[in-house]
Amino acid sequence: MHAIPLIRAAGALSFVELLTDSGVSTTRLWAGVGLPLRALAEPEALVPLHLILRFTEEAAATQDVADLGLRVARRSGLESAGRFGTSIRGAPTLHAAVQTARDLVPAHNSGARYWLVDEGASVRLCRRFRNTETAFRQVDLLSIALMISLVRMVAGREWRPKRVELQSCGTHGLGTDEIFGEAQVEVGRPVTSVTFPRAFLGRPLPRRLVPDSSATGGDPWRASLPPTDFLASLEVVIAALLEAEQTGVASAAMAAGLSVRSLQRRLTALGTSYVEMVDRVRFKAATRLLEDTGVKIIEIAFALRYSDPAHFTRAFRRWTSLTPIEYRQLHANGPEPARYSA
Repeated sequence: MHAIPLIRAAGALSFVELLTDSGVSTTRLWAGVGLPLRALAEPEALVPLHLILRFTEEAAATQDVADLGLRVARRSGLESAGRFGTSIRGAPTLHAAVQTARDLVPAHNSGARYWLVDEGASVRLCRRFRNTETAFRQVDLLSIALMISLVRMVAGREWRPKRVELQSCGTHGLGTDEIFGEAQVEVGRPVTSVTFPRAFLGRPLPRRLVPDSSATGGDPWRASLPPTDFLASLEVVIAALLEAEQTGVASAAMAAGLSVRSLQRRLTALGTSYVEMVDRVRFKAATRLLEDTGVKIIEIAFALRYSDPAHFTRAFRRWTSLTPIEYRQLHANGPEPARYSA
């Protein structure tokens, strides 16, 4: 059973920045699709991929900009992908950059993968979304534009591809010579790809100083990989929706790219329910917040979207047989605190 695809928030923050600089307020749109406002200030936070896709599509529709993904790519470049993009940009050659994208994409976007296809004198750089139940036109346009710009770093700014494939459907937003030139563009394909001469692979990328965040003290980014099992990834989804005050099963199913029935059927097969999953996420968040004695119980209750602190206390006693105050005292005194039981 596949995990729910997750992505770093950086994948959409470049859309937010472009629109904000154009005088558009995106906060309501961001929260409206179920994304946590916290992620606006945390580029490497993991959020549901389907919510990011929905945000970028709604942003483009709201502004009536069919090529918003292309505009973001031209404005922000590879840095729009956060740590993932800067790591690719710091590779010594085009081939090494492609390998970096292939190796690091599971840590950036668990719903996508990159690879090269050998076509004799040419190669195809391919990217595919695993789950396409949600429209993803703008992110697809962003991806292909960044792939082309990566090749141009070694081929020259005037280089144009002869062949481009897009996994998304439709031709809207493609009327730009700057990106595609006279390329043969095919839409609705199994992958998004750009074809270029094999000889380009060995060419060096222009040198640019890229900070190495893994040089000291380990690498938290690599350590915070998206979960690979379904239940753990659903916990991330529910935690994001909890912050956005959208904890209904319909919201979770949409964020997971599933129907409500499919989500409930998977949970039943795994011996749990959606209500139990929400309880589990709330419990984990509650115990983490209770360990910070500077956070008041009433603040924790409201952070977990309880309308009354008494409701939080009753739920916590049901989970642990302890009140939140008793749990906090036990943790402060050293004994192992009581554990959650459904």
